[in-house]
Amino acid sequence: MDSEPAPPLSAFLPSLRGGLALFVLSALSAYAVQFHVLSSDPSPLAEALAGRGARAETGTCAGGAGSGTCPASPPALDPSLRPMGRVRFDRLADAALRMDRLGLGGGDYVVGADADAAAALGFGSDGAFALTAGAGDPRRLAASLEARSDEYFYDVASPITEWYQDAEGREIAASPGVAGGGKMKRAAGEIDEHGDDVEEGGGFNPATKKVQRALRPDFTGFAGKFVNLSPHTLILYWESPSGEGFEIATATAFQAVGTATFPGHAFYFAPEYDRSRRLQLYIMTADEPVHWYDPLKDDDRLYRSLTVPQREMYHLHLANMDYSRDYLVHSGRPYLGMFPVTQRPTHHMHIPQYFGQQLQVTTKETHFLRHPPDDPAMTQLTKQNYKERRKNNNTPLLPQYRAPDRLNLTLTVLSCRPRVFEIHNFLSPVEVEHILELTTGLRLRTSTTSGDHHHDRDVDRTNTRTSTNTWIHRPRTPLVDAVYRRAADVLGLDEALLRDRDRGERRDAPTRAGMAEALQLVHYGPKQEYTAHHDFSYPPAAHAHQPTRFATLLIYLNGATDGLVGGETAFPRWANLESHGALQVEPEAGKAVLFYSRLPDGNMDDLSQHAAYPIEEGEKWLANLWVWDPLME
Repeated sequence: MDSEPAPPLSAFLPSLRGGLALFVLSALSAYAVQFHVLSSDPSPLAEALAGRGARAETGTCAGGAGSGTCPASPPALDPSLRPMGRVRFDRLADAALRMDRLGLGGGDYVVGADADAAAALGFGSDGAFALTAGAGDPRRLAASLEARSDEYFYDVASPITEWYQDAEGREIAASPGVAGGGKMKRAAGEIDEHGDDVEEGGGFNPATKKVQRALRPDFTGFAGKFVNLSPHTLILYWESPSGEGFEIATATAFQAVGTATFPGHAFYFAPEYDRSRRLQLYIMTADEPVHWYDPLKDDDRLYRSLTVPQREMYHLHLANMDYSRDYLVHSGRPYLGMFPVTQRPTHHMHIPQYFGQQLQVTTKETHFLRHPPDDPAMTQLTKQNYKERRKNNNTPLLPQYRAPDRLNLTLTVLSCRPRVFEIHNFLSPVEVEHILELTTGLRLRTSTTSGDHHHDRDVDRTNTRTSTNTWIHRPRTPLVDAVYRRAADVLGLDEALLRDRDRGERRDAPTRAGMAEALQLVHYGPKQEYTAHHDFSYPPAAHAHQPTRFATLLIYLNGATDGLVGGETAFPRWANLESHGALQVEPEAGKAVLFYSRLPDGNMDDLSQHAAYPIEEGEKWLANLWVWDPLME
């Protein structure tokens, strides 16, 4: 049954009309929510919801396994675990209603204690959102719902009050979070055993037997976003301590731009026609990372001069502004997307549960063990080559030069916030050599800091990156193509999504264009570095798909054994309980690092900020493979 009626659309978007208005109306209406209370005793939670003005449908998992209302063979909790607490149903109801108000989940809510019932009753479609009271194993519930959104898919009880002891007396939580003092993720409205909000990235401390706040990182940077709500093109400047202005980006009418920044940094907008005129100065704080320049709110004449499409864009931004502020308050994260246009990622996303967790991926794109000398098959691939491979069930090319059978790769979780995985032996030594050889005769240019290489500037004014790079396209050789196919298997994607497709191929994709960029080969010399930055960008506000980079696969081509000292990849804002410093990944030839720039709810992941530390000795070679969602522009 429906929850209580939402405020009228006019409260958010009073002047919407035309095609954009219809799109926004349909997007907002998707947030109507149903509460389904599933438990052997659903009444306490149903009553708690009713006491807050919401109505809920109740149900149980009755009849036993295989009865049609329960899974045929529900997996059980480890029998050595025993419950140590219960959640208060009123807190669970409060969390559910907060999610409802924020529009998180984008579909039905499954609220209750019985994971088996949730799975059996079919709450497995995209957009399903689950809160459980801890009687079932929420890891089973997450798997049964095929939940991509661990950011807003939680057992509200288990990470906080539903603790277990194993046979050795170590306390762990049966949740998508902690194992013996490891990493725990946070949902809006999550509370600890004392009823206090849990710091994002907190975890369970076995010594104190209490939830512990994540350590505050030494690094204080974050993503700054600046939105131009005027009908004119503006230039964003960074103001140095001496008062000198440095151009950062061009913000066209009703569009957003951004950059990495720190508390105390000063930025201002200036008109394109008069760049010496400061329209508004912004002093950055972590609590207010997004700023809107809005000359219309106090200028009725300017507002009346807007065209209908401009008014639609203006009110779309106002709705996004309100949503962004609520999102920050309730989730502890800045909202860097575009409500309600931004949707959940369409691609598969690996969900880390704890540090050191290992995920296994099997691919038939095995390692090249020998380089094919002057083999005619090593010429650039054509559309006909890809068509023939599809007819042959994508059988790997040049098997005589490759390892037999299949390749097993292990993804080891290095961080849960942000989501970072390490993959040893992603490339073989032969493949590393081949990619490096492809640079012969290719002109390396100074790398830029742009989030979209289609808009790279010739000059990097900020000197945040001092490396050089070039681009290698997928069809360049069959070996490069094999790297893309292996990457697709690691990401859990169809390889066809990472290339341009024929008519009729993958009709579910929004375009026939590939969603992966050319492989970027990067070289760092002594003292060169790339300071902390993000890989995502801010797409046009009215773009129906909101395309941006989704995941980065960073592939090292050399390491310490090659004389490299320094050059670590750092994630300075990772959430953990042991260190204020950055998570550092050591370069190693053939190793890959996978991390996501998007959250499962569609927001950009501000914590994905990363850096390349300076080279102390030797040189560093690596390759970046960027995958977009839901399309690349």
